[in-house]
Amino acid sequence: QSSLDKFEKSVKPGGALIYDATSIIVPPTRNDITVLSIPASDEAVKMNNTKIMNMIVLGAFIAQAPVVEIDSLMHALKEVLPLNEKALRRGIELAEAVETV
Repeated sequence: QSSLDKFEKSVKPGGALIYDATSIIVPPTRNDITVLSIPASDEAVKMNNTKIMNMIVLGAFIAQAPVVEIDSLMHALKEVLPLNEKALRRGIELAEAVETV
């Protein structure tokens, strides 16, 4: 919660804020940015590896702002840890299923 409270104001108008819904009590209040709430921690636990929470959030980010080709990212991540691909795809699915504010 403290990081959201501290950095929400730093997001430029028209920008995006993606946060882990699991740990936020007071959600963002701005209406000049895209806000995406992803249950990243819960999904990481379901996938039996809390270390991949950041990959789930990265997937949500890529779904919102395709700054890199997903295939290129998948290829690079497979070399490091195959579970990264699954986590990234789950983040994309979560982002596509959530209504943005």
